Amino acid sequence: MGPLELTTILQLIDAHHTQTYDICKSLSAILSNRDEASLSRYVLTFLQRQGFTAGILSSRPILLYGEVQYKTAQTLLCYINYDHEQPSYPQAQTIATSLLSLLIYQTMLTTRADISPITLKWFLGQKNVPHTSWLQQCIMQQPTLFQTDACLWFEPLMREGTLQRTLLGTSDRLILATGTKGYLSVELHVQTAHNPLHSSYGAIVPNAAWRLLWALNTLKDQREEILIEGFYDTMVPLEDDAFQQLADLPDTAATQATRWGLPDLLMGLRGKQMHYAHFLTPTCTIHLLTSGENAPAHFPVAPSYHSIPATARAIVDFYLVPGQDPADIFDKLKQHLRIRGFSDIHVTLRYAGSPTYTPAHHNFVQQVIQSAEQVYGRNPILLPLLPEYVPIQSFTKNPCPPAIILPLYMPESQDKHADGSKTLWKSSAAHLIYTMLRLGQN
Repeated sequence: MGPLELTTILQLIDAHHTQTYDICKSLSAILSNRDEASLSRYVLTFLQRQGFTAGILSSRPILLYGEVQYKTAQTLLCYINYDHEQPSYPQAQTIATSLLSLLIYQTMLTTRADISPITLKWFLGQKNVPHTSWLQQCIMQQPTLFQTDACLWFEPLMREGTLQRTLLGTSDRLILATGTKGYLSVELHVQTAHNPLHSSYGAIVPNAAWRLLWALNTLKDQREEILIEGFYDTMVPLEDDAFQQLADLPDTAATQATRWGLPDLLMGLRGKQMHYAHFLTPTCTIHLLTSGENAPAHFPVAPSYHSIPATARAIVDFYLVPGQDPADIFDKLKQHLRIRGFSDIHVTLRYAGSPTYTPAHHNFVQQVIQSAEQVYGRNPILLPLLPEYVPIQSFTKNPCPPAIILPLYMPESQDKHADGSKTLWKSSAAHLIYTMLRLGQN
C-alpha cells in the first residue's frame, strides 16, 4: 500500500468535505449544550446508516457503541473519550473525523474487491464522570462486545501548550503514546476525639491534624523517594527504545518552569532526566489536606476559633508505572501505616486503575507509525507512557490488547481551532483509514 492508495483516500475525504463540516457543526452545538439525548440520536443514526449495529450501553454517563463484523482475524476497537469541561469544537471535529473515516472505509469495501476488511468496534464515552465502576459494569454485562485485537484511544488531555508545546517542544507533530500510567486515589482519615477542644488543652489532648501529618510524613522523603515498603519492587523495566524516545525530546525545563511561575523544577531536573521523571516515574501526591471544622474566610483573633481539631483527612493520589498493581500498592500502603504505628489512620480506596504499555516494536504499533509517516510525511513523536491516566485496562482482564493513545490537546480558545488548520482533520481521517487498510493486509 503506497502513495497511490493514499491519494485515493485523500480524494474521497475531499469529496466528503461539506458533509464533514456539517457533522462537525452539528456535533459542536450538541456538545456545547451538553445535550446527551441529541448526541446519542445523532451518532447512532449515523452509524446505523453505515451498516453498523449500534446502541446505548449507558445514558448517564454516555457510552455509545457501533460494530460491524466481518469474517476476519483482525478486530480494531476505536474509543473516543469526550470531556464536557473542554472546548466543544475540537472534540466535535475529532468525532466527525472518526465518523467520516468509518464512512469512507465502508465505501471502499463496497467498491474494491482487493481490500480485506477488518471488524470495527467504535465507542464514544464521557470523560470526567465521578470515579465509579460504570465502565467495568458495562463490560461485565457484555464482555464479548469489548473483545479486540488492538485499540486506538482518542483522549482529550490538558490544554494545548502544556505537554505538547512546552514539555515536548512542538505544537504541530502527531503524538502517539503506547501506554498510560495507572492511577490510585486513597483517602486517609483520623479521629482523635468526639469534638474539637480548646487549643489550651494542647499539652494533654491529641491533635488529629498533627497525627495525620506525621503519618503522611512517612510516605515520601525530601528527595521525592516514596518510602512505602515494596513500592518499587514490581516495576517492569521498559525497553531501551522507550528511553531513547525520551532522550530525543528537547530540553524544555526552563520554559516550563517559567510558564508555571516556578524558579526551577523539582531537584533542578533538566533534559532527558526531566522527561524520564515525568513519563516513567511513579508519583505520590497529597491532593487535599484538611482538619477540624469549616473555618471562616477570615480568622478573627478570638479564643473561640482556637481549637484542637478532632478529625483530619487527606486525599493522596498515586500515578503508577507498568508492573505496579494499584490493589497491591493499596495493600502495601495500609501495611506501611500499621508497621509505622499509625493503625488508627483509616485508609479508604477512592479509585484504582491499572497502567498499560505496548512495546514500540509490536506489529500494531509499527502499523500505526508507518501509516502516520505516509500521511504526515514525518515521524510522529512516540511516547512510551502518558503521564495522565487513561482507563484502557478497564476493557479487558490481563493481558490488555495492544493499544495506542492519540492525545487530543484542547486549544486556549475555541476560535483558534475553528479557524485553524483544515489539514489537521483531513490528515487525522486519512491516518485512521490508512491504518484500517493496513491492518486488513495482515
